[in-house]
Amino acid sequence: MVLVVTEPTLSGEHDLSRVLSLARHFEIPSAVCVNKWDLNGEMTERIEESACRAGAIVAGRIRYDRAFTQAQIRERAVVETDAPCSGDIRRVWERLGL
Repeated sequence: MVLVVTEPTLSGEHDLSRVLSLARHFEIPSAVCVNKWDLNGEMTERIEESACRAGAIVAGRIRYDRAFTQAQIRERAVVETDAPCSGDIRRVWERLGL
């Protein structure tokens, strides 16, 4: 399976389309996660709709969270913290059965 993590921008939408097309060509199942989804909710919905039309699973959304950078500075994975985005990441894992 391919997990495509994209951001809600025009370039993210374009790159996502290319990756999903490549995955379809090789008959590899795909899932999509939108990182920083809350920076552009309208684009996030558009990306998720196009992912579904392309046959991909919408694995979830990860909110923008400054705690992510703080975790990196402390040399920790954000999922080792109680940051709100760590719960988002865990839900993506669960959705994918990881």
